[in-house]
Amino acid sequence: MSETPLPSPIVVPCVGADLEELLSREWLFANRLGAYASSTVVGCNTRRYHGLLVGATSPPVGRICALSTVAEKLCVNGEWFDLSTFEFAGTFSPCGFVPLVEFRNDVAASFLMRTGAVELTKEIVLSDSSNAVAIRYTLRGENARLEVRPFAAMRDFHHLRNA
Repeated sequence: MSETPLPSPIVVPCVGADLEELLSREWLFANRLGAYASSTVVGCNTRRYHGLLVGATSPPVGRICALSTVAEKLCVNGEWFDLSTFEFAGTFSPCGFVPLVEFRNDVAASFLMRTGAVELTKEIVLSDSSNAVAIRYTLRGENARLEVRPFAAMRDFHHLRNA
């Protein structure tokens, strides 16, 4: 019996790409419980159903958006760079997609960002057997540090929160 080959990862080059084009490309990972993680290749949630952890409390219903996204900032030699992008009425701010070099959809959703000589890889991995997600950061370079702020939504995935 021959083994089925694994599919090749989908790689999206992002340098110089149009923001609207990148926002139209999405990724999705699901697990055996009915939970999922999804967003756009620039990490900007453009749909109410996007989220880094949408858990299934009573499959196939009862999905809760537990972790909407994370806000990330990179400090290099004392200068701060936003790595997140959020959509507001008529605009996107901050423009964290600028340092994004490549998105890779493989075993994990992987984002490669570069600022000067500093390189950051962010990988999002959804647990196959529980309502859990892991975000792993690999920072390469000197005089750099990363600040991460999770946005916990804790809402029914059909609804949005208002100010």
